[in-house]
Amino acid sequence: MINQARDNYENQIQDHFEQHLTPELLLLLTDLFEQYLPDNQKTAAQNSPFKLTKLRVKSELMKVKVIRENVADLRALKCLYERFLPILKALELSNNFVEELAIQVLRSRSPQVKRWKNRNLYLICFIQYQYFYLSDVLTQTFTKAVEQNINLCEKTYKIQRQEQQEANIEQLVPILESYLLQGELIENMQKIVLGLSHTEPEKLKTIAAGLRENTTEDFIRLLPAVKKLYLQTTRQTQNEGYFNQIAEGSQKMQMKVGHMLRYLSFSGQKALQEAIDFYQKKEGNLTGNIPVAFLKPNERKAVMDKDGRVQISLYKSLLARHLSKGLKTGAVYVTTSHEFKSLDTYLIDEKTWQEQKLTLMERANLRHLESWKTIQDQLQDNLTHCFNYTFDRINNGENLWLEKRKNGKLKFKTPTKEEPQNEPKNLYPNDRFISLFEAMQTVNRVSEFTSSLESFRLQNVRKQPHERLIFAALMAYGCNLGIGRMEKSTKNILPNSIETTANNYLSSSNLQKANDRVIAITNRMMIHKLFKKDPNITHTSSDGQKFDVLLDSIHANYSFKYFGKEKGTVRRSDFYLFFHQ
Repeated sequence: MINQARDNYENQIQDHFEQHLTPELLLLLTDLFEQYLPDNQKTAAQNSPFKLTKLRVKSELMKVKVIRENVADLRALKCLYERFLPILKALELSNNFVEELAIQVLRSRSPQVKRWKNRNLYLICFIQYQYFYLSDVLTQTFTKAVEQNINLCEKTYKIQRQEQQEANIEQLVPILESYLLQGELIENMQKIVLGLSHTEPEKLKTIAAGLRENTTEDFIRLLPAVKKLYLQTTRQTQNEGYFNQIAEGSQKMQMKVGHMLRYLSFSGQKALQEAIDFYQKKEGNLTGNIPVAFLKPNERKAVMDKDGRVQISLYKSLLARHLSKGLKTGAVYVTTSHEFKSLDTYLIDEKTWQEQKLTLMERANLRHLESWKTIQDQLQDNLTHCFNYTFDRINNGENLWLEKRKNGKLKFKTPTKEEPQNEPKNLYPNDRFISLFEAMQTVNRVSEFTSSLESFRLQNVRKQPHERLIFAALMAYGCNLGIGRMEKSTKNILPNSIETTANNYLSSSNLQKANDRVIAITNRMMIHKLFKKDPNITHTSSDGQKFDVLLDSIHANYSFKYFGKEKGTVRRSDFYLFFHQ
Protein backbone atom coordinates (compact mmCIF):
# COMPACT_ATOMS: atom_id res chain seq x y z
CA MET A 1 0.00 0.00 0.00
CA ILE A 2 2.78 2.41 0.90
CA ASN A 3 4.69 1.56 -2.26
CA GLN A 4 1.54 2.06 -4.34
CA ALA A 5 0.90 5.45 -2.76
CA ARG A 6 4.49 6.45 -3.40
CA ASP A 7 4.24 5.39 -7.06
CA ASN A 8 1.02 7.38 -7.48
CA TYR A 9 2.63 10.48 -5.99
CA GLU A 10 5.66 10.12 -8.25
CA ASN A 11 3.42 9.71 -11.30
CA GLN A 12 1.53 12.87 -10.38
CA ILE A 13 4.77 14.78 -10.06
CA GLN A 14 5.93 13.31 -13.37
CA ASP A 15 2.78 14.48 -15.16
CA HIS A 16 3.12 17.96 -13.68
CA PHE A 17 6.79 18.01 -14.62
CA GLU A 18 6.17 17.09 -18.25
CA GLN A 19 3.76 20.00 -18.60
CA HIS A 20 6.58 22.44 -17.80
CA LEU A 21 9.35 20.64 -19.69
CA THR A 22 10.19 22.44 -22.94
CA PRO A 23 12.16 20.91 -25.85
CA GLU A 24 15.09 23.19 -25.02
CA LEU A 25 15.22 21.97 -21.41
CA LEU A 26 14.78 18.38 -22.54
CA LEU A 27 17.82 18.78 -24.77
CA LEU A 28 19.87 19.89 -21.74
CA LEU A 29 18.92 16.71 -19.86
CA THR A 30 19.64 14.51 -22.89
CA ASP A 31 23.05 16.16 -23.22
CA LEU A 32 24.04 14.70 -19.84
CA PHE A 33 24.35 11.31 -21.53
CA GLU A 34 26.86 12.60 -24.08
CA GLN A 35 30.55 11.88 -23.58
CA TYR A 36 32.49 14.42 -21.53
CA LEU A 37 34.73 16.65 -23.63
CA PRO A 38 37.53 18.59 -21.85
CA ASP A 39 38.08 22.21 -22.85
CA ASN A 40 41.45 21.53 -24.44
CA GLN A 41 40.18 18.69 -26.66
CA LYS A 42 38.07 18.84 -29.82
CA THR A 43 36.93 15.22 -29.80
CA ALA A 44 36.08 12.93 -26.90
CA ALA A 45 38.21 9.88 -26.22
CA GLN A 46 36.73 6.44 -26.74
CA ASN A 47 36.68 5.68 -23.01
CA SER A 48 35.55 9.17 -22.03
CA PRO A 49 32.77 9.06 -19.36
CA PHE A 50 29.31 10.53 -19.68
CA LYS A 51 28.83 14.11 -18.52
CA LEU A 52 26.47 12.73 -15.89
CA THR A 53 29.23 10.45 -14.58
CA LYS A 54 31.63 13.40 -14.44
CA LEU A 55 29.15 15.38 -12.33
CA ARG A 56 28.42 12.42 -10.04
CA VAL A 57 31.93 11.57 -8.86
CA LYS A 58 33.49 14.28 -6.66
CA SER A 59 36.71 14.47 -4.66
CA GLU A 60 36.97 16.14 -1.27
CA LEU A 61 40.69 16.94 -1.27
CA MET A 62 42.60 20.18 -0.66
CA LYS A 63 44.69 19.96 -3.85
CA VAL A 64 44.48 22.98 -6.16
CA LYS A 65 43.77 20.77 -9.19
CA VAL A 66 40.85 19.04 -7.43
CA ILE A 67 39.45 22.37 -6.21
CA ARG A 68 39.45 23.83 -9.71
CA GLU A 69 37.78 20.72 -11.13
CA ASN A 70 35.08 20.97 -8.46
CA VAL A 71 34.59 24.66 -9.22
CA ALA A 72 34.22 23.88 -12.94
CA ASP A 73 31.57 21.25 -12.13
CA LEU A 74 29.87 23.70 -9.78
CA ARG A 75 29.58 26.22 -12.61
CA ALA A 76 28.09 23.57 -14.89
CA LEU A 77 25.58 22.49 -12.25
CA LYS A 78 24.77 26.11 -11.43
CA CYS A 79 23.85 26.81 -15.08
CA LEU A 80 21.60 23.75 -15.17
CA TYR A 81 20.05 24.56 -11.79
CA GLU A 82 19.20 28.12 -12.80
CA ARG A 83 17.59 26.89 -16.03
CA PHE A 84 15.42 24.37 -14.17
CA LEU A 85 14.72 26.57 -11.13
CA PRO A 86 11.27 27.73 -12.37
CA ILE A 87 10.20 24.08 -12.77
CA LEU A 88 11.56 23.15 -9.34
CA LYS A 89 9.64 26.02 -7.76
CA ALA A 90 6.46 25.02 -9.61
CA LEU A 91 6.73 21.38 -8.49
CA GLU A 92 7.36 22.36 -4.82
CA LEU A 93 9.29 19.16 -4.15
CA SER A 94 10.25 18.40 -0.57
CA ASN A 95 13.91 18.07 0.32
CA ASN A 96 13.43 14.42 1.28
CA PHE A 97 11.84 13.58 -2.07
CA VAL A 98 14.61 15.37 -3.99
CA GLU A 99 17.29 13.60 -1.96
CA GLU A 100 15.70 10.18 -2.45
CA LEU A 101 15.55 10.51 -6.24
CA ALA A 102 19.02 12.05 -6.42
CA ILE A 103 20.56 9.26 -4.35
CA GLN A 104 19.14 6.73 -6.78
CA VAL A 105 20.94 8.50 -9.62
CA LEU A 106 24.17 8.64 -7.60
CA ARG A 107 24.04 4.94 -6.77
CA SER A 108 23.28 3.80 -10.32
CA ARG A 109 25.49 3.70 -13.36
CA SER A 110 24.84 6.24 -16.09
CA PRO A 111 23.79 3.66 -18.75
CA GLN A 112 21.22 2.33 -16.29
CA VAL A 113 19.83 5.82 -15.63
CA LYS A 114 19.58 6.41 -19.37
CA ARG A 115 17.12 3.49 -19.65
CA TRP A 116 14.81 4.68 -16.85
CA LYS A 117 11.28 5.62 -17.80
CA ASN A 118 11.02 8.74 -15.60
CA ARG A 119 14.69 9.63 -15.84
CA ASN A 120 14.12 13.37 -16.49
CA LEU A 121 12.43 13.89 -13.11
CA TYR A 122 15.26 12.00 -11.43
CA LEU A 123 17.82 14.12 -13.28
CA ILE A 124 16.48 17.51 -12.19
CA CYS A 125 16.40 16.26 -8.59
CA PHE A 126 19.98 15.13 -9.06
CA ILE A 127 20.96 18.54 -10.43
CA GLN A 128 19.57 20.36 -7.40
CA TYR A 129 20.91 17.89 -4.85
CA GLN A 130 24.38 17.64 -6.40
CA TYR A 131 24.63 21.41 -6.85
CA PHE A 132 23.86 21.93 -3.16
CA TYR A 133 26.22 19.10 -2.16
CA LEU A 134 29.08 20.50 -4.24
CA SER A 135 28.43 23.93 -2.70
CA ASP A 136 28.84 22.30 0.72
CA VAL A 137 32.08 20.62 -0.32
CA LEU A 138 33.57 23.83 -1.70
CA THR A 139 32.37 25.88 1.28
CA GLN A 140 34.04 23.43 3.63
CA THR A 141 37.14 23.52 1.42
CA PHE A 142 37.05 27.32 1.59
CA THR A 143 36.92 27.43 5.40
CA LYS A 144 39.63 24.77 5.61
CA ALA A 145 41.97 26.68 3.26
CA VAL A 146 41.45 29.93 5.18
CA GLU A 147 42.06 28.14 8.47
CA GLN A 148 45.32 26.67 7.14
CA ASN A 149 46.41 30.12 5.94
CA ILE A 150 45.66 31.66 9.35
CA ASN A 151 47.64 28.97 11.16
CA LEU A 152 50.58 29.33 8.75
CA CYS A 153 50.62 33.13 9.06
CA GLU A 154 50.48 33.01 12.85
CA LYS A 155 53.21 30.39 13.02
CA THR A 156 55.50 32.27 10.61
CA TYR A 157 54.83 35.59 12.35
CA LYS A 158 55.57 34.05 15.74
CA ILE A 159 58.89 32.64 14.51
CA GLN A 160 59.89 35.93 12.86
CA ARG A 161 58.95 37.91 15.94
CA GLN A 162 60.97 35.58 18.18
CA GLU A 163 64.03 35.85 15.90
CA GLN A 164 63.59 39.62 15.82
CA GLN A 165 63.40 39.81 19.60
CA GLU A 166 66.59 37.77 19.96
CA ALA A 167 68.39 40.09 17.54
CA ASN A 168 67.01 43.16 19.34
CA ILE A 169 68.28 41.92 22.68
CA GLU A 170 71.82 41.78 21.29
CA GLN A 171 71.48 45.40 20.09
CA LEU A 172 69.79 46.50 23.28
CA VAL A 173 72.79 45.77 25.55
CA PRO A 174 75.18 48.41 24.06
CA ILE A 175 72.30 50.89 23.76
CA LEU A 176 71.49 50.59 27.45
CA GLU A 177 75.17 50.78 28.43
CA SER A 178 75.60 53.95 26.39
CA TYR A 179 72.40 55.37 27.86
CA LEU A 180 73.68 54.83 31.43
CA LEU A 181 77.05 56.48 30.71
CA GLN A 182 75.42 59.38 28.92
CA GLY A 183 72.94 59.77 31.74
CA GLU A 184 75.74 60.10 34.31
CA LEU A 185 77.48 62.68 32.11
CA ILE A 186 74.29 64.73 31.68
CA GLU A 187 73.61 64.52 35.41
CA ASN A 188 77.09 65.94 36.24
CA MET A 189 76.75 68.65 33.60
CA GLN A 190 73.34 69.56 35.01
CA LYS A 191 74.77 70.07 38.51
CA ILE A 192 77.47 72.38 37.19
CA VAL A 193 75.27 74.38 34.81
CA LEU A 194 72.41 74.88 37.25
CA GLY A 195 74.69 75.50 40.25
CA LEU A 196 75.96 78.91 41.45
CA SER A 197 79.56 77.94 42.20
CA HIS A 198 80.83 78.31 38.61
CA THR A 199 81.01 81.28 36.27
CA GLU A 200 79.39 81.37 32.85
CA PRO A 201 82.67 80.75 30.95
CA GLU A 202 83.39 77.77 33.19
CA LYS A 203 79.91 76.34 32.55
CA LEU A 204 80.36 76.67 28.77
CA LYS A 205 83.75 75.04 29.01
CA THR A 206 82.22 72.09 30.96
CA ILE A 207 79.45 71.65 28.37
CA ALA A 208 81.95 71.69 25.50
CA ALA A 209 84.16 69.15 27.26
CA GLY A 210 81.16 66.86 27.84
CA LEU A 211 80.17 66.99 24.17
CA ARG A 212 83.71 65.97 23.19
CA GLU A 213 83.59 62.85 25.38
CA ASN A 214 83.85 59.44 23.66
CA THR A 215 80.65 58.31 25.37
CA THR A 216 78.75 61.10 23.57
CA GLU A 217 80.12 60.03 20.19
CA ASP A 218 79.19 56.40 20.93
CA PHE A 219 75.70 57.50 21.94
CA ILE A 220 75.21 59.42 18.70
CA ARG A 221 76.59 56.49 16.69
CA LEU A 222 73.86 54.23 18.14
CA LEU A 223 71.02 56.51 17.05
CA PRO A 224 70.24 54.54 13.81
CA ALA A 225 69.95 51.31 15.81
CA VAL A 226 67.68 53.06 18.31
CA LYS A 227 65.44 54.36 15.50
CA LYS A 228 65.26 50.87 13.95
CA LEU A 229 64.37 49.35 17.30
CA TYR A 230 61.72 52.03 17.84
CA LEU A 231 60.12 51.35 14.44
CA GLN A 232 60.05 47.60 15.03
CA THR A 233 58.45 48.05 18.44
CA THR A 234 55.87 50.46 17.03
CA ARG A 235 54.98 48.05 14.22
CA GLN A 236 54.56 45.20 16.67
CA THR A 237 52.17 47.22 18.83
CA GLN A 238 50.13 48.11 15.72
CA ASN A 239 50.34 44.55 14.24
CA GLU A 240 51.88 45.88 11.04
CA GLY A 241 54.22 42.90 10.85
CA TYR A 242 51.30 40.51 11.11
CA PHE A 243 49.38 42.30 8.35
CA ASN A 244 52.50 42.17 6.16
CA GLN A 245 52.68 38.42 6.77
CA ILE A 246 49.00 38.07 5.77
CA ALA A 247 49.70 39.96 2.54
CA GLU A 248 52.72 37.76 1.75
CA GLY A 249 50.68 34.56 2.20
CA SER A 250 47.72 35.90 0.24
CA GLN A 251 48.79 34.69 -3.20
CA LYS A 252 49.19 31.08 -2.07
CA MET A 253 45.77 31.13 -0.42
CA GLN A 254 44.12 32.79 -3.42
CA MET A 255 45.19 29.85 -5.60
CA LYS A 256 42.73 27.75 -3.57
CA VAL A 257 39.96 30.13 -2.51
CA GLY A 258 39.92 32.65 -5.38
CA HIS A 259 37.63 30.66 -7.67
CA MET A 260 35.38 29.62 -4.78
CA LEU A 261 34.94 33.27 -3.79
CA ARG A 262 33.80 34.03 -7.34
CA TYR A 263 31.17 31.32 -7.77
CA LEU A 264 29.77 30.31 -4.36
CA SER A 265 26.46 31.99 -3.48
CA PHE A 266 27.42 33.70 -0.21
CA SER A 267 24.96 35.85 1.68
CA GLY A 268 25.62 37.85 4.83
CA GLN A 269 25.40 41.20 6.57
CA LYS A 270 25.01 44.32 4.46
CA ALA A 271 28.62 45.60 4.57
CA LEU A 272 30.11 42.17 3.95
CA GLN A 273 27.52 41.39 1.26
CA GLU A 274 28.54 44.53 -0.64
CA ALA A 275 32.16 43.36 -0.63
CA ILE A 276 31.14 39.85 -1.83
CA ASP A 277 28.96 41.22 -4.63
CA PHE A 278 31.73 43.61 -5.70
CA TYR A 279 34.30 40.80 -5.76
CA GLN A 280 32.06 38.48 -7.81
CA LYS A 281 31.01 41.27 -10.18
CA LYS A 282 34.67 42.13 -10.85
CA GLU A 283 35.55 38.39 -11.01
CA GLY A 284 38.39 38.96 -8.55
CA ASN A 285 40.02 41.81 -10.53
CA LEU A 286 39.44 44.54 -7.95
CA THR A 287 39.64 48.11 -9.22
CA GLY A 288 37.78 51.35 -8.55
CA ASN A 289 35.89 52.12 -5.35
CA ILE A 290 36.54 48.96 -3.31
CA PRO A 291 34.16 48.56 -0.31
CA VAL A 292 36.00 48.39 3.03
CA ALA A 293 33.14 49.03 5.47
CA PHE A 294 33.18 45.41 6.71
CA LEU A 295 36.78 45.70 7.94
CA LYS A 296 37.73 46.56 11.52
CA PRO A 297 39.36 49.99 12.13
CA ASN A 298 42.89 48.57 12.46
CA GLU A 299 42.37 46.39 9.36
CA ARG A 300 41.03 49.37 7.41
CA LYS A 301 44.12 51.35 8.36
CA ALA A 302 46.50 48.53 7.48
CA VAL A 303 44.90 47.78 4.10
CA MET A 304 45.59 51.32 2.83
CA ASP A 305 49.07 52.12 1.50
CA LYS A 306 50.84 55.50 1.78
CA ASP A 307 49.04 56.82 -1.30
CA GLY A 308 45.60 55.89 0.07
CA ARG A 309 45.10 52.94 -2.29
CA VAL A 310 43.88 49.51 -1.21
CA GLN A 311 46.49 46.75 -1.02
CA ILE A 312 44.69 44.08 -3.06
CA SER A 313 46.55 41.05 -1.66
CA LEU A 314 45.87 42.01 1.94
CA TYR A 315 42.28 42.97 1.13
CA LYS A 316 41.48 39.59 -0.45
CA SER A 317 42.92 37.71 2.52
CA LEU A 318 40.95 39.79 5.02
CA LEU A 319 37.76 39.32 2.97
CA ALA A 320 38.28 35.54 2.98
CA ARG A 321 38.89 35.58 6.74
CA HIS A 322 35.72 37.54 7.46
CA LEU A 323 33.73 35.16 5.27
CA SER A 324 35.19 32.09 6.98
CA LYS A 325 34.47 33.50 10.43
CA GLY A 326 30.93 34.42 9.37
CA LEU A 327 30.29 30.89 8.10
CA LYS A 328 31.32 29.45 11.46
CA THR A 329 29.25 31.90 13.51
CA GLY A 330 26.20 31.81 11.23
CA ALA A 331 26.46 35.47 10.17
CA VAL A 332 27.22 34.29 6.62
CA TYR A 333 25.42 31.46 4.85
CA VAL A 334 25.28 29.85 1.41
CA THR A 335 21.90 30.12 -0.27
CA THR A 336 22.36 26.88 -2.27
CA SER A 337 23.53 24.53 0.45
CA HIS A 338 22.50 21.63 2.65
CA GLU A 339 24.83 22.34 5.60
CA PHE A 340 25.55 26.08 5.42
CA LYS A 341 22.04 27.41 4.80
CA SER A 342 20.47 30.24 6.77
CA LEU A 343 19.04 29.61 10.21
CA ASP A 344 15.75 31.12 9.01
CA THR A 345 15.18 28.13 6.73
CA TYR A 346 14.82 25.91 9.82
CA LEU A 347 12.19 28.22 11.34
CA ILE A 348 8.50 28.70 10.63
CA ASP A 349 8.09 31.65 8.31
CA GLU A 350 6.73 34.88 9.77
CA LYS A 351 3.42 34.82 7.89
CA THR A 352 2.57 31.25 8.92
CA TRP A 353 3.55 31.98 12.52
CA GLN A 354 1.32 35.05 12.78
CA GLU A 355 -1.65 33.28 11.19
CA GLN A 356 -1.34 29.89 12.95
CA LYS A 357 0.55 30.71 16.15
CA LEU A 358 -1.97 29.25 18.60
CA THR A 359 -2.59 26.15 16.48
CA LEU A 360 1.12 25.42 16.15
CA MET A 361 1.74 25.90 19.88
CA GLU A 362 -1.23 23.67 20.71
CA ARG A 363 0.08 20.98 18.37
CA ALA A 364 3.51 21.13 20.07
CA ASN A 365 1.88 21.11 23.52
CA LEU A 366 3.44 24.52 24.27
CA ARG A 367 0.30 26.60 24.81
CA HIS A 368 1.39 27.31 28.40
CA LEU A 369 4.40 29.20 27.00
CA GLU A 370 2.31 31.69 25.03
CA SER A 371 3.06 34.68 27.30
CA TRP A 372 6.79 35.37 27.49
CA LYS A 373 6.39 37.82 30.39
CA THR A 374 4.90 35.11 32.59
CA ILE A 375 7.56 32.59 31.61
CA GLN A 376 10.32 35.15 32.17
CA ASP A 377 9.12 35.88 35.71
CA GLN A 378 8.93 32.17 36.51
CA LEU A 379 12.43 31.51 35.16
CA GLN A 380 13.80 34.50 37.07
CA ASP A 381 12.24 33.29 40.32
CA ASN A 382 13.58 29.74 39.77
CA LEU A 383 17.05 31.05 39.00
CA THR A 384 17.07 33.29 42.10
CA HIS A 385 15.91 30.39 44.26
CA CYS A 386 18.67 28.11 42.89
CA PHE A 387 21.35 30.74 43.52
CA ASN A 388 20.14 31.35 47.08
CA TYR A 389 19.96 27.63 47.81
CA THR A 390 23.49 27.04 46.46
CA PHE A 391 25.06 29.95 48.36
CA ASP A 392 23.25 29.04 51.60
CA ARG A 393 24.72 25.53 51.45
CA ILE A 394 28.19 26.99 50.90
CA ASN A 395 27.89 29.55 53.71
CA ASN A 396 26.47 27.00 56.17
CA GLY A 397 29.20 24.47 55.38
CA GLU A 398 26.75 21.88 54.06
CA ASN A 399 28.60 21.58 50.75
CA LEU A 400 31.57 19.39 51.68
CA TRP A 401 33.33 19.89 48.36
CA LEU A 402 33.74 23.66 48.73
CA GLU A 403 35.46 25.78 51.32
CA LYS A 404 36.25 29.47 51.59
CA ARG A 405 39.80 30.76 51.57
CA LYS A 406 40.97 33.65 53.76
CA ASN A 407 40.63 36.04 50.85
CA GLY A 408 36.99 35.00 50.36
CA LYS A 409 37.55 32.94 47.19
CA LEU A 410 36.23 29.41 46.90
CA LYS A 411 38.40 26.31 46.89
CA PHE A 412 37.03 23.21 45.18
CA LYS A 413 37.80 19.71 46.42
CA THR A 414 37.84 16.61 44.22
CA PRO A 415 36.06 13.64 45.82
CA THR A 416 38.14 10.49 46.11
CA LYS A 417 37.03 7.58 43.97
CA GLU A 418 35.85 4.66 46.02
CA GLU A 419 37.08 1.26 44.93
CA PRO A 420 34.26 -1.27 44.42
CA GLN A 421 34.08 -3.93 47.09
CA ASN A 422 32.97 -6.80 44.86
CA GLU A 423 34.23 -6.87 41.30
CA PRO A 424 31.52 -7.97 38.80
CA LYS A 425 32.06 -11.37 37.29
CA ASN A 426 32.29 -11.87 33.55
CA LEU A 427 29.08 -13.42 32.25
CA TYR A 428 30.73 -14.83 29.13
CA PRO A 429 33.55 -17.42 28.93
CA ASN A 430 36.97 -16.03 28.06
CA ASP A 431 38.13 -19.06 26.10
CA ARG A 432 35.59 -18.73 23.29
CA PHE A 433 35.41 -16.23 20.43
CA ILE A 434 32.25 -15.59 18.44
CA SER A 435 32.69 -14.45 14.86
CA LEU A 436 30.95 -11.28 13.73
CA PHE A 437 29.17 -13.24 11.00
CA GLU A 438 27.73 -15.64 13.59
CA ALA A 439 26.63 -12.76 15.81
CA MET A 440 24.86 -10.98 12.94
CA GLN A 441 23.25 -14.22 11.78
CA THR A 442 21.93 -14.91 15.28
CA VAL A 443 20.52 -11.39 15.69
CA ASN A 444 18.91 -11.57 12.24
CA ARG A 445 17.32 -14.94 13.04
CA VAL A 446 15.53 -13.33 16.00
CA SER A 447 14.82 -9.81 14.73
CA GLU A 448 14.75 -10.37 10.92
CA PHE A 449 16.30 -6.94 10.41
CA THR A 450 17.29 -7.83 6.83
CA SER A 451 13.61 -7.83 5.87
CA SER A 452 13.63 -4.04 6.45
CA LEU A 453 16.19 -3.54 3.70
CA GLU A 454 14.22 -2.74 0.58
CA SER A 455 15.66 -1.91 -2.82
CA PHE A 456 15.46 1.75 -3.75
CA ARG A 457 14.23 0.70 -7.19
CA LEU A 458 10.75 -0.56 -6.36
CA GLN A 459 9.84 -1.44 -9.94
CA ASN A 460 10.92 -4.83 -11.33
CA VAL A 461 12.83 -5.76 -8.17
CA ARG A 462 14.29 -9.22 -8.04
CA LYS A 463 14.40 -11.37 -4.95
CA GLN A 464 16.35 -9.87 -2.06
CA PRO A 465 20.03 -10.94 -2.16
CA HIS A 466 21.30 -13.63 0.16
CA GLU A 467 21.96 -12.53 3.72
CA ARG A 468 25.67 -13.28 3.24
CA LEU A 469 25.90 -10.36 0.78
CA ILE A 470 24.07 -8.05 3.18
CA PHE A 471 26.30 -9.07 6.11
CA ALA A 472 29.39 -8.58 3.95
CA ALA A 473 28.28 -5.08 2.95
CA LEU A 474 27.47 -4.17 6.58
CA MET A 475 30.84 -5.46 7.80
CA ALA A 476 32.67 -3.64 4.99
CA TYR A 477 31.28 -0.31 6.17
CA GLY A 478 31.01 -1.05 9.90
CA CYS A 479 34.56 -2.36 10.23
CA ASN A 480 35.96 0.36 7.93
CA LEU A 481 37.29 -2.23 5.48
CA GLY A 482 35.77 -0.84 2.33
CA ILE A 483 33.76 -2.64 -0.35
CA GLY A 484 36.76 -3.39 -2.57
CA ARG A 485 38.79 -4.99 0.21
CA MET A 486 35.80 -7.03 1.39
CA GLU A 487 35.15 -8.38 -2.13
CA LYS A 488 38.78 -9.52 -2.43
CA SER A 489 38.78 -11.29 0.94
CA THR A 490 35.45 -13.14 0.55
CA LYS A 491 34.94 -16.47 -1.17
CA ASN A 492 32.11 -17.82 -3.33
CA ILE A 493 30.79 -14.31 -4.02
CA LEU A 494 30.61 -12.83 -7.51
CA PRO A 495 32.62 -9.67 -8.26
CA ASN A 496 30.75 -6.36 -7.72
CA SER A 497 27.87 -8.18 -6.01
CA ILE A 498 28.67 -6.65 -2.59
CA GLU A 499 28.90 -3.19 -4.14
CA THR A 500 25.55 -3.65 -5.90
CA THR A 501 23.94 -4.85 -2.67
CA ALA A 502 25.32 -1.87 -0.72
CA ASN A 503 24.15 0.63 -3.33
CA ASN A 504 20.66 -0.83 -3.63
CA TYR A 505 19.84 -1.73 -0.03
CA LEU A 506 22.00 0.14 2.49
CA SER A 507 20.23 3.50 2.49
CA SER A 508 19.94 5.58 5.66
CA SER A 509 16.19 4.95 5.95
CA ASN A 510 16.65 1.19 5.53
CA LEU A 511 19.38 1.06 8.15
CA GLN A 512 17.22 3.07 10.55
CA LYS A 513 14.37 0.56 10.12
CA ALA A 514 16.76 -2.36 10.67
CA ASN A 515 18.12 -0.74 13.85
CA ASP A 516 14.57 -0.20 15.11
CA ARG A 517 13.88 -3.93 14.73
CA VAL A 518 16.98 -4.85 16.74
CA ILE A 519 16.16 -2.30 19.45
CA ALA A 520 12.59 -3.58 19.67
CA ILE A 521 13.90 -7.10 20.38
CA THR A 522 16.36 -5.74 22.95
CA ASN A 523 13.59 -3.88 24.77
CA ARG A 524 11.67 -7.13 25.22
CA MET A 525 14.64 -8.75 26.97
CA MET A 526 14.83 -8.54 30.75
CA ILE A 527 18.59 -8.12 31.00
CA HIS A 528 18.57 -4.50 29.84
CA LYS A 529 16.65 -3.50 32.99
CA LEU A 530 19.66 -4.43 35.11
CA PHE A 531 21.55 -1.49 33.57
CA LYS A 532 18.94 1.07 34.64
CA LYS A 533 19.88 2.55 38.02
CA ASP A 534 16.63 4.48 38.23
CA PRO A 535 13.52 3.33 36.31
CA ASN A 536 12.39 6.96 36.00
CA ILE A 537 15.66 8.21 34.51
CA THR A 538 16.96 7.29 31.07
CA HIS A 539 20.70 7.58 30.35
CA THR A 540 22.06 7.90 26.85
CA SER A 541 25.38 6.96 25.36
CA SER A 542 26.98 9.34 22.85
CA ASP A 543 30.35 8.55 21.34
CA GLY A 544 32.31 9.01 18.14
CA GLN A 545 34.70 7.11 15.92
CA LYS A 546 38.20 8.31 15.12
CA PHE A 547 39.87 7.63 11.78
CA ASP A 548 43.39 8.37 10.57
CA VAL A 549 43.33 10.23 7.24
CA LEU A 550 46.40 9.90 5.04
CA LEU A 551 45.12 12.14 2.22
CA ASP A 552 44.84 15.92 2.34
CA SER A 553 41.11 15.75 2.92
CA ILE A 554 38.86 18.70 3.79
CA HIS A 555 37.58 16.67 6.76
CA ALA A 556 41.01 15.95 8.31
CA ASN A 557 42.49 17.96 11.17
CA TYR A 558 45.49 17.74 13.44
CA SER A 559 44.89 16.44 16.97
CA PHE A 560 47.88 15.41 19.06
CA LYS A 561 45.58 13.74 21.60
CA TYR A 562 44.02 11.35 19.06
CA PHE A 563 46.38 11.21 16.08
CA GLY A 564 49.76 12.43 17.33
CA LYS A 565 51.49 14.39 14.59
CA GLU A 566 49.21 13.02 11.88
CA LYS A 567 45.79 14.10 10.63
CA GLY A 568 42.47 12.43 11.26
CA THR A 569 38.76 12.96 11.63
CA VAL A 570 36.17 12.27 14.29
CA ARG A 571 32.65 11.36 13.16
CA ARG A 572 29.68 11.29 15.50
CA SER A 573 26.29 9.86 14.69
CA ASP A 574 23.28 12.17 14.51
CA PHE A 575 21.23 9.97 16.83
CA TYR A 576 21.82 8.45 20.24
CA LEU A 577 20.87 5.12 21.77
CA PHE A 578 19.58 4.41 25.22
CA PHE A 579 22.43 3.45 27.52
CA HIS A 580 20.81 0.12 28.41
CA GLN A 581 20.48 -0.77 24.72
